[in-house]
Amino acid sequence: MTDSEIQSYLHFGAAYRPLAEQGSHALANIHEPGLREWIASASRSALIAEGVRRLRASAEAALEAAEPGSHAIQLSGGYDSRAILGALLNHLSPSEVVACTFGTPGAPDYELPARMAASVGVAIERLDIQTLRWDLDAVVAYARNAFRRHPAALALERYVNYQLRCRIGTAPTYWVGYLGDALAGAHLPQTPSESWEAAAQRFVATNRRTRSILLTRPGWSPTSVLPDAPLMPHDVLGFDDQLDLAGRQAAYIDIPWAPFRDTYLFDQREWKAFALALPWEERVGPPHRRLPLYLDVLAEAFPRLSRFPVQGNRPRPIPFSPVQAFFQRAGRAARRVGRALSVVPRTPDVMRMDYAADLRADTPHARLVRQLVADSDARGRLPHLDGRALWEAHARNEADYARELMVLASLEVNLKAGENHQRIRRSQVRELASA
Repeated sequence: MTDSEIQSYLHFGAAYRPLAEQGSHALANIHEPGLREWIASASRSALIAEGVRRLRASAEAALEAAEPGSHAIQLSGGYDSRAILGALLNHLSPSEVVACTFGTPGAPDYELPARMAASVGVAIERLDIQTLRWDLDAVVAYARNAFRRHPAALALERYVNYQLRCRIGTAPTYWVGYLGDALAGAHLPQTPSESWEAAAQRFVATNRRTRSILLTRPGWSPTSVLPDAPLMPHDVLGFDDQLDLAGRQAAYIDIPWAPFRDTYLFDQREWKAFALALPWEERVGPPHRRLPLYLDVLAEAFPRLSRFPVQGNRPRPIPFSPVQAFFQRAGRAARRVGRALSVVPRTPDVMRMDYAADLRADTPHARLVRQLVADSDARGRLPHLDGRALWEAHARNEADYARELMVLASLEVNLKAGENHQRIRRSQVRELASA
């Protein structure tokens, strides 16, 4: 890895420049002549009906392109995975679909997917992350062999997802929520950026992976790994969307694993062109009066799945009643105030272990992270950082450096995987030379 790639990884949790410069298939098929003009004159009920039609048509198009056989989806408590599940069941029987999830038994975001799958008659495979074997050699071998693109974003964290897929096997087509939240407007600022430079500044601020401190070396600018100019005209796609789709989505979500076949519902032209043609206020939602149009589309298309709670205490597409909707809003407001006053603890990352607590305990995962951070210090590629000091401060509960330690550990996994790959290549060259 070059110094630029390492610094990008330390800031974003991914190496951005190669992805953004190449563009992404996310930027393809985003324009449909006359669609924006129709949307501008359509009623909201007509927009919802069109969204439902396009979501179903997108599932049909993706299914036609997929290989025959079964289908698998990693089901979470979020919007996108339930939309994919509902869309698939419009065309397939429940026996042709398997859901999968991971987490800690008893946690809401581990139990909720099972309830959702049962409600529509779909089988589910669940991985208890407490049973995983955290072995350095196994993790490095996975990082070297599993990813088609290196360095892999958040390589250590994605080890759990990979092990979950290994339980299901390579036979099904895997449905991924790539672009779902991005097209819905989840990553957009409340007002669109008026220049490429302003969008880039917002992007590096909101996509900084670490929370407590900067890991990059002094003087390094994260904007240096972003394209210097827009990837396409602003009137075709806004600056904020360009950076999110070609950068963040490509780096974090569009990450194919070598043994598996992935397909995308939201990357189909029918849905993508429609979502990106919607007015800004129909995508960003609050503080505007209405929720994003995406949620109304889900409520109309998949009413049964829409009634289940949503991860992170976000609003249901369909509340059970106006009274419950009121208490949901009041509860979210109370939690925001409580977190601001440090009365209510922040909820751990959804569908993942509580890294802050885990790294303070004597668990196999914590011991592996500690070893990787120590190896990073010994490597000497980050002379401005003292990983051991971060670890000890976190262990003493003086600060929450969980994200920082996980970024350092994932970076070290990538570096070890690269070295391992180079050793194998050199060995193969020697064998060919001696043959």
